[in-house]
Amino acid sequence: MALQTGHLITELIEKLNGHPEVSQWSVVQEEKREWQHYLIQKRPEATREVTQEFYKVTLYHTHPHPSGEGSAIGFSTITLTDSDLPNLDEKIQEGLLSAAITNNEPWTLPAPAPYPDVPLVDDITLENPFGALEQFTAELFQAVDGEEGVRLSAAEMFFEEKTSRFYNKEGIEAEQRETSFLLEVVLLAKNGDSDEMEHWFVEKRRRIHDLNIAELIAVNAQYARDSIVGELPKTWKGPVVIDASQFEEMFSPLLFRCGASAKYTKLSNVSTGESFFGESAVEGEPFHASFSSVLPYGVKSYRISPEGLPGTEVAVVENNEFRSYLATKRYADYLGVEATGEAGNLVLQPGSTPLAQLLQGPVYHIVAFSAMMPNSFTGDFAVEIKLAYYIDEQGNRTPVKGGSVSGNLYHMLTNAKYAKETTFLGGYQGPTAIRFEDRLTIAGS
Repeated sequence: MALQTGHLITELIEKLNGHPEVSQWSVVQEEKREWQHYLIQKRPEATREVTQEFYKVTLYHTHPHPSGEGSAIGFSTITLTDSDLPNLDEKIQEGLLSAAITNNEPWTLPAPAPYPDVPLVDDITLENPFGALEQFTAELFQAVDGEEGVRLSAAEMFFEEKTSRFYNKEGIEAEQRETSFLLEVVLLAKNGDSDEMEHWFVEKRRRIHDLNIAELIAVNAQYARDSIVGELPKTWKGPVVIDASQFEEMFSPLLFRCGASAKYTKLSNVSTGESFFGESAVEGEPFHASFSSVLPYGVKSYRISPEGLPGTEVAVVENNEFRSYLATKRYADYLGVEATGEAGNLVLQPGSTPLAQLLQGPVYHIVAFSAMMPNSFTGDFAVEIKLAYYIDEQGNRTPVKGGSVSGNLYHMLTNAKYAKETTFLGGYQGPTAIRFEDRLTIAGS
């Protein structure tokens, strides 16, 4: 049954189907409503509701390959609004001009498929979005008031509802509805006569009530106070525990190495059925990693990907063995593998060791990096410590900051222990921390 849509989508599809130069096409219609709440200290600065509707149209143009052998396909994406209805022919032609000068190996678009029911919507908040934001604000104020030496500098809250409708020439007609909540908070901490120090954190979830604001403020207020007295770490080559809050950025090279596009361009050497670590021996616990787009309320979850593939969970590494590529339809066709769609949320398997045991000293426990930007190709990184704790043999904790940590993600994983306890952080689910025994170097005093 066809979905009920506006005038533009009906006429757009008719024109795309009838255009002799459009070999394939896909359309994503998006309707957004966002409720925004801005705070300066303990007073509202602005509260507003924003609505938006637009269409992302991808046009494919098939033409002879410049080499004279076979055909090539080019594509381009144009964005339309209802005001473009009188100029659809011109807009389509503009997109085709760009697509016609691009020469890629041909691939096919996804066909209709069963799409999973993935929980993505905060129905409770949608009953009264501004009321929910006001209640959350009150809880935020109460949590900050209970913290000594810390005050609220600013906060921003964005709650969004988005409905996406997907169409393509192969016959896909599907809909996805989702919500998201983004929270940014800036705290100011002061210790006696010291200058105030700023501490900023950001969280994103599908549902507002998935964030425990009292717990978040308690943890970050302590981080803010400890940052004031933090000292430079000692130079160190030994065990380091890293908090789960840093994993999404730290594990970003995993996306690249497991990607079908990197395999196709010969930038990744992993092969299914072989050791993910090549000839390197694994001395620690086995590594298991998945990317799930069907994780309930995951911020990277979806029932249908932007190109029209159903959501799924992809086990990329199991027991140190590489199992599956992350493949869009294009690169799946190129490699002859299963199309999995865009990568979803990072899921790591927990270990058997309690966190308290992982933190037995002497060890450095890193809770925040300044800016973790590992090399996507090699997995190497060198990053400043925003806040960590040195834990000695007796369990005494000393806040440290500054200095730098360097290592290689894949080398680190060959001697790692994973916490038994798990956490869900929106885009990540898995152990609360990982201990790397002798794979990281801290450069300090």
